[in-house]
Amino acid sequence: MTVTSPAFCEGLGQNVSGATQKSPNTASIGVVLIDAGDFDYPNATFQSTFWIWSLSDSQKTDALDNLDIRNAVNVEIITDIEETFEASHWHLQKIRGTFRNYWDLSEYPFDQQRLKIYLEEGGLDSAQFAYEIDPTSKSYFHNPNLKGWKVEGMDIEIGTTQYDSNFGDPTMKGLETSSFAAAEITVELTRSNWTAFWRISSGAFISLALVLSSFLLSFKHITHVNARFGLLGGSAFANVISLRNISSRTGSVPYITLIDQIHLIPMAAIMIGLVVTLYSLKLYNKDLKYLSTCNQIDKYSLMAIIAFSVAGFIAIFGIANKA
Repeated sequence: MTVTSPAFCEGLGQNVSGATQKSPNTASIGVVLIDAGDFDYPNATFQSTFWIWSLSDSQKTDALDNLDIRNAVNVEIITDIEETFEASHWHLQKIRGTFRNYWDLSEYPFDQQRLKIYLEEGGLDSAQFAYEIDPTSKSYFHNPNLKGWKVEGMDIEIGTTQYDSNFGDPTMKGLETSSFAAAEITVELTRSNWTAFWRISSGAFISLALVLSSFLLSFKHITHVNARFGLLGGSAFANVISLRNISSRTGSVPYITLIDQIHLIPMAAIMIGLVVTLYSLKLYNKDLKYLSTCNQIDKYSLMAIIAFSVAGFIAIFGIANKA
């Protein structure tokens, strides 16, 4: 379903026409999340399995009969149990699926993520039907086992989703908008994975080490010049390969991440090293009397790059900790 401007609105039974109507029929819902995993950053999805139930006055107001999971890529109903009692109708389903999700990887791998599953009534509008949270049965994440992650909590919010269309429904003639009961399941996760950090950032530190070591090759022996250019080239290669490896894990993101910032430091050091080496080579070729000057330039350039790198890493991690 394509909509012009969807919005998740707080409050049940919101009447988009503004007219006074009777309260809508309701169904109590609850969710027990069984697992979540297979986080796919490039494709912006995750997989999850959960139990969901509906308790209502009659089968006509069963929340699961017309359930639409808006961000589902694919869904499989594993178990489906339904029973009607004298004064109520109970419906329980176990659902497994793949769901689209927004990943904020700006602080990866020290990031916070929100797994979201969006539920929506697919038949009755909000004037006729609304969700309630089941007050008698707890909704929660059952025995979460997410390696490397800490589950901060799970929450369910209910409200309505409003559309700027009535989808041609003859019963809504004269109304330009429509709204439907909606619920939003949110799982809060945090990650602090130093093992992953060193694994994905090691290329940047190796690259920086190659740049620094290039300044130890003085112009006293002209053969060192080729070796210096070789180290700078190897440093650039190591940095680029490391970045490509990270991109294969996270996919292309439209912002600079923590790991990107770390890789920018050796990249800047490579540029400085290249400029300094070319300038020193020009002086050396001009006259051998500049040999001591070249050595002095190397010494101070090495100290400057070390200071720049240390300050850069401190600034990056300082900003990350504040965030």
